[in-house]
Amino acid sequence: VHGDLINFEKRRKEFEILAQLKLLQGSAKGYRLEEDPYF
Repeated sequence: VHGDLINFEKRRKEFEILAQLKLLQGSAKGYRLEEDPYF
């Protein structure tokens, strides 16, 4: 029972991070990045 609870917590964190990544990717679509040859 305790192991299942830990696994659930890991899944919850994983889902949270993936949701944040999806949000970030969605908002980044509005940006246009160009290469800086001097960088």
